[in-house]
Amino acid sequence: MFDFNLARAFNVSTSQSGLLISTYAIGDAVTALIAGPLSDGRGRKKIMIGGLAFFAIGTLACGLSTNFVEMLIFEFVPGVASAFVAPQVYATVPTVVAGNKVAQLMGFSLAGLSSSQIFGIPVGNYLATISWRISFFCLAALAVILILVLQFNLPETKVGKSENGHSFFSNLSQALKNPAAREMLVVYFVYTLGSFATISFISTWFNHDFGLNLSQIGTAMILIGCGQLLGSVFAGRMTNQFGFRKAARIEFGCLVVLYIVVPFAPNVIIADILCAVIYIFNVFMFPLLMTCLQNTVKDARSTIASLANSVMYLAETFAGAIGCYLFNTFPGFFGIAVFSAIMIILALLLGNRSIQD
Repeated sequence: MFDFNLARAFNVSTSQSGLLISTYAIGDAVTALIAGPLSDGRGRKKIMIGGLAFFAIGTLACGLSTNFVEMLIFEFVPGVASAFVAPQVYATVPTVVAGNKVAQLMGFSLAGLSSSQIFGIPVGNYLATISWRISFFCLAALAVILILVLQFNLPETKVGKSENGHSFFSNLSQALKNPAAREMLVVYFVYTLGSFATISFISTWFNHDFGLNLSQIGTAMILIGCGQLLGSVFAGRMTNQFGFRKAARIEFGCLVVLYIVVPFAPNVIIADILCAVIYIFNVFMFPLLMTCLQNTVKDARSTIASLANSVMYLAETFAGAIGCYLFNTFPGFFGIAVFSAIMIILALLLGNRSIQD
């Protein structure tokens, strides 16, 4: 609905309005490799607050846009800003809590993301019925509020040249030359490739095989989103109970079974429930893998988080192309599900050495 309102406001097609998402993603992906090393050298709190300020300005500008070209240009700015904010969250977590609480707090951070995905879209659509501009103004205001919260509550976690002699380029080099970091980035790429192949085509599958319309698909995705939120709340507890390696084997194993079973769902209710459970285990895996990544290069945490972000976008790009081919070539959801299962098995084999307790 929000895309429709923008399309109508600027007299463009709905598919053209979808370019806004691509513009945002490009801004994030292109900037990520710069944001991480820069943050490790200048202090994460300052970078995070600066990124939020940039996000607020860009979002406000989007709300003031008078034509679609302006909107595309201004939407690039929040994408750039997000590259300076999101990785800092994951990089800061290991520095503010004890080691056995890191994976759990990573899960709580993901719960915030999950909540925004579940509630943000319907709230944004509701605001858009009044005016599409209000959504952008509200986002800008929330960014300003968050800046104030961080300023008075988040301790400074400066890591960089002043403490360990690492500069911008040496932070990036340190991460890329670290064998454990490279191995974990490969594991993360393979895992996200399999996950995004499934996630990206659930809605298409529900429409093609079960005949759901857009409204019904939206309702089904809310249930799946609730599974994601539930998983993020409890993420990290399995890791704390079993350790990283055993938890990874259990979670990867459950995902393989679920991917093999889901194409055989006899109706959309069973399919939706299975997809929700898949989301739960995917969310279980995220803090585990991100914590392992953070532990590989402790003096360049923002850099490794930004590299992981870039790897995720790369995997998402390949997953879309591969998933499209598989969906059109094989019946139902079989091709995509089998591909995802193979990728998860490969990630498990690769991570057997890289994931350490």
